[in-house]
Amino acid sequence: MNDKKVNLNDKLYNFLSTSFTNIYIQRIFILSVSFLLIFLIVITPVYFFLDSKSYDLFMTNIKRPIKQDDSLLLIDIDDNVMEELKTWPITRNYHGDAIEVLADFGAKAAIFDIEFIEPSRIEADIDRINKTKNELANKLQSVLDVFVKESADVVNNPSRQKNLENLWNTFNVELSDYYLQTNDSLDNIPIYHDEYFTNRLRYFGKAFGTVNMLYDFNLEGDQKSIKKQLDESMIFLEKYGFKKEILLKNRKSHPSIINANISDFPIETILNNFVNIGFTKVERDKDGALRNIPLFMEMGGYVIPQLGFRPFLDLYNIKREQIDLSSSNHVILRDVQIDANKKVTIKIPIYNKWIDKKNKNKKIMRINWPSGDFLKIFPYNKQEVIEKKEEPQHFSYMNLLYYKNVLFQGLEDKLNKLIMNLEKIEKYKDECYFLLEYLRFKNEKERIIKTQVLNEGLRISMNQYLDDYLMKLKGFTSEEYIKIKGNEIDNIIKAKKFSGPTKDQWLQLKNEIRIIMEAISNDVKNILFFRDNLKILKDKICFIGLTATGTTDMGATPFDKTFENVGTHPSVFNTILQRNFIRIIPIWLIFIFTVLLFGGIIWLLSPRKSTFVASIGFTSTFIVVICIGIFYYFTNIYISPVIPFLFGFISFVIMIMLKFIISEKDKGYIRNAFNKYLSPEYVEAIIKDKKKLELDGIRANCTAIFTDIQGFSSISEQFMEDPKGLVSLLKEYLSAMSDIILQNGGIIDKYEGDAILAFFGEPVKMEDHALQACLSSIRMKQIEKQLNKKILDEKIIDTPLLTRIGINTGDMFIGNMGTDKKMNYTMMGHAVNLAARLEGVNKQYGIYQLISENTYQHIKDKITTRKLDRVRVVNIKTPIRLYELIALKEETTPEVKELLDIFARGLIEFEKQNWLEALKLFENVLEANLDDSPSKIYINRCKKFIKKSPPSNWDGVYNLTSK
Repeated sequence: MNDKKVNLNDKLYNFLSTSFTNIYIQRIFILSVSFLLIFLIVITPVYFFLDSKSYDLFMTNIKRPIKQDDSLLLIDIDDNVMEELKTWPITRNYHGDAIEVLADFGAKAAIFDIEFIEPSRIEADIDRINKTKNELANKLQSVLDVFVKESADVVNNPSRQKNLENLWNTFNVELSDYYLQTNDSLDNIPIYHDEYFTNRLRYFGKAFGTVNMLYDFNLEGDQKSIKKQLDESMIFLEKYGFKKEILLKNRKSHPSIINANISDFPIETILNNFVNIGFTKVERDKDGALRNIPLFMEMGGYVIPQLGFRPFLDLYNIKREQIDLSSSNHVILRDVQIDANKKVTIKIPIYNKWIDKKNKNKKIMRINWPSGDFLKIFPYNKQEVIEKKEEPQHFSYMNLLYYKNVLFQGLEDKLNKLIMNLEKIEKYKDECYFLLEYLRFKNEKERIIKTQVLNEGLRISMNQYLDDYLMKLKGFTSEEYIKIKGNEIDNIIKAKKFSGPTKDQWLQLKNEIRIIMEAISNDVKNILFFRDNLKILKDKICFIGLTATGTTDMGATPFDKTFENVGTHPSVFNTILQRNFIRIIPIWLIFIFTVLLFGGIIWLLSPRKSTFVASIGFTSTFIVVICIGIFYYFTNIYISPVIPFLFGFISFVIMIMLKFIISEKDKGYIRNAFNKYLSPEYVEAIIKDKKKLELDGIRANCTAIFTDIQGFSSISEQFMEDPKGLVSLLKEYLSAMSDIILQNGGIIDKYEGDAILAFFGEPVKMEDHALQACLSSIRMKQIEKQLNKKILDEKIIDTPLLTRIGINTGDMFIGNMGTDKKMNYTMMGHAVNLAARLEGVNKQYGIYQLISENTYQHIKDKITTRKLDRVRVVNIKTPIRLYELIALKEETTPEVKELLDIFARGLIEFEKQNWLEALKLFENVLEANLDDSPSKIYINRCKKFIKKSPPSNWDGVYNLTSK
């Protein structure tokens, strides 16, 4: 397989060296392939994906933020609304209450991104029925009790007949006043939600609604029903749309008008009370993101504007005649009075967008989104965000409902209770009349809502009256006034100027009046605080839509992947109002620019110096992209950097590939030559840096490993008549052992017969080279068992192969040693020699894996070892501690650990010269493991020293006299 690859590379190299010697062929090849690949990318979805991501990157990181007009306000129907109302869909009386509050505080417009397609059910207000019933029963019972008592007095004293008549007249007045209180409750027991909502829409007179227009709706089904729906839609389209032929001014069509096949309008009673309507259909890109918006949709010859565009036309009094569709690339609004001083012409650029087969070659507007996610656009606390660095917040729909349905409804309930209690005291008739003022005001306001459209003068008057009344009520329920009322009741009790109620009842009445007045005082403070906050609604254009958790009305923008779509409409309004449009340079113009710029760079600079030219081309690409970004920042003209970037990148890759293919022949040769002797890591290191083939070396801390087969000479004698068998056996053995070393990152230095010399730590750096060497040793002994089983079962030899291994860690010289004609990447030095000595020392202890103290310090936390003597090996004077390599700690059995622990205690006693204690411990080890050679050695030493102690200057170090 490798030979085939070398041949293929040779053929390719020869072809390239022959074909591309001509500089012009090189230029033509690079330019042609680059242009072809770019063209293929542009006509596939890949280009759209890259361009979309590029556009989003420019929008979020480079474009100057568009100014968010202060008049635009998002009002969220959020989680607070859902939690408080606990109803879905929201009943329309709540929408009516919200519109009433917007009207009272002078909002400039309210745009509902909510469909009101179905009529509401008529319901009964059970709470109001029960409340009115209880109040009426209590009032009548109170009147009856007093009248019965007075009638009894008249029977006993006829002269009091006149008093009874006066009392009856008083009761008539009280009942009349009470009727005023309960009239509103009685009238509102049946809840006509649609009527309630439409009355307030008319009262406000500045609300805009939604029509659901679609171009991809399937019209299958009952044809009569479909025809009826289309006929009804035509009535509303004619009423609220622009007639297409008049809007086009005798032109056949305009690309900004999208053709729809269905339209769902709100129910007629609600629709007739909207100022106007707009469609909410959005046009998403293939990745689901919303970057563009249609401005017009047409059905049956009538054109409806988009929901953000429609209020703009109406609020700035832009007539049909001012809409100019003479340009196929713009929607032009002429002589628009945005401020009081001058008129301007607004040119809205539109761009090609594939929509469907019926809407080919249509054009839509790019939205210049405000910077940030949904929560950061059009907040109500914009000033606080600027001045105090606060987090932006949207205005919650719940604020409107809380003000109307909680604060004022609570105040009304408490006023009714207070009136009922004060009526029991004759001298408080005037106070009752004052408290009844709000109820009269409320009834009068309801009459106005049902009959009139609110104008600014009337709005100011009602607000002024309400402010004055609340301030008076604040004084009426102040602590001082409550105290005065309490003292007056105390005086009544002291003077005993009462009849009927007992003293305790009077005290209870006093306490109830105090509690109610304190509650009213608290309500008034909250209402005044809320009224002050709601003043921000003055002259605001309010966009209302659903944002609660779980809403399906979600989309994505360049700034926010979970964007609530109600934010689309103020963003459209704001884009047009600021006249800050995104302008797009056509792709064909970018293509020509790229060909001229980068084609010129490649043609002028010789591709034979491919690295230099590629660097110039790639650098130029980044410079062009940066320039495009700077240009976009200052002009809002978006030049897609995808084609220039791709051209530069593809040219760069082609040049590098040419050089790579040519140089691959050399690399293939190196791999095939060295893979048989060195690890893949070193081979790759040579390929990356050919200087490693030079005759030089480095000093590095590495780990050397030496292996040798015990008694191999006698084994080889078995193959005197079969040398091929010996070679085959050695090949199988050395392959198995070498593979483990190479797999763990080691370098095979050389083979000396049956011995392997290897090292870890160079040329590929590794921090754990000692651990990898010891791990290789352990695995080699494990694979040795499997290998012996095979060769003994097959009777290849009659004795097993037993490998002795020595390992040492330390500084050594690593590098290419030899001559210019023949070299070897090898190791040298004292640390290497010690590893070789340790391999031979194994046989003196009857063991097979021996490491030095230097190596032990690196692996002691990971591998189980057995401490042995301090020794001086042949030709090395410095004593070192020896350790037998046992196993990985996690692979060491509890039985082995116990024996090693006993042996370690024996060694401690031995080195303390406590021969009897040491002997006993070593014998315990040998009793459990009869083949343990180190225990036998130490037992013999202990017995020897018991008979005859060592010299007094004995340091416990053993001199090894053989290799």
